[in-house]
Amino acid sequence: MMDLMRQSNRSKLAVTMLSALLLFFAASSVWAQERPDPDELKIVYIAGARNNANDPLRLQTFFSNLYLVAYAGSHSVALVADDGIVLVDTKGQGLGKAVQNKLRLAGDVPVSIIINTSARGGVANDEFPSAVQVIAHENTKTALTKLNPASVPTKTFTDTFSLTVPVAGEPEGTDRIDLYHFGPGHSGGDTIAVFPSYGVAVFGDLFPGKAIPVIDASNGGSALALPETLQKAWEGLQDKRVDVIIPGRGEAPYKVVLSWITIRDLKEYADFMSDFVDIAKDAQSAGQSIDEAVSSVTTTIKAKYSGYDFLQARGYVESIYAELVQ
Repeated sequence: MMDLMRQSNRSKLAVTMLSALLLFFAASSVWAQERPDPDELKIVYIAGARNNANDPLRLQTFFSNLYLVAYAGSHSVALVADDGIVLVDTKGQGLGKAVQNKLRLAGDVPVSIIINTSARGGVANDEFPSAVQVIAHENTKTALTKLNPASVPTKTFTDTFSLTVPVAGEPEGTDRIDLYHFGPGHSGGDTIAVFPSYGVAVFGDLFPGKAIPVIDASNGGSALALPETLQKAWEGLQDKRVDVIIPGRGEAPYKVVLSWITIRDLKEYADFMSDFVDIAKDAQSAGQSIDEAVSSVTTTIKAKYSGYDFLQARGYVESIYAELVQ
């Protein structure tokens, strides 16, 4: 059954790409390439022809029903179902109306279900009054109760949760969304949303891209636990048909690209953060200052891993030191 769903979505992608090619020849505004072999699957993004080049809030399709919503380096994902849009993570406060207006380009239905990957991804839930259900981890509900009581989720889970929504053209008329919590990392309620029929997983700030993450210690985040949580996520998703990961942060590809972040990159990221933590722990044991530890970590790690953003390195080392003395 799952193979039929994946075949269906490949067919939809082919239609979407053909439309993009027609637009290219007609107005040179959108261009596309063939999707690679599934064994070497990367993601294919097609910039919406109706996006305003001066608008920082972007809507991009990567399947006919699944969209990336990018703004100021943060990423949300929207699935257009028959009776409403499922939105994974709202943007910052004050952007709800702009996001809803942008999503009208995807489908003439309101946002009906919101999924929060963390409290930061749900702080503006209340700006989507059409949402009849807001789903998050129970720890995220606790955090949002403090941050914005009006955005508290209506449905919580502990380890896993699944839901289905009606989508025209799908086998049996439904799409499934699976939610997973593998442990603390950025926060105590980090949730991964998997769309198995598309081979896509949304990680939120648990995986901000190839960069040092921010730890929300006040809401259960743990710099020491993050590497183990990432390893558990990699192991737990091996048989879940995940090909592509949507990170929570970073520069999203524009127009059409054939690679971004895949499940293979998750393993490297888990190893990267594990090495980072081990070196910082050794530095703390040796009596090094935070500045000395940051220098030790970055010097060693940069020689082993390339292409990573170390902007948050000091903050992460500070979090490690704080946890070690608790």
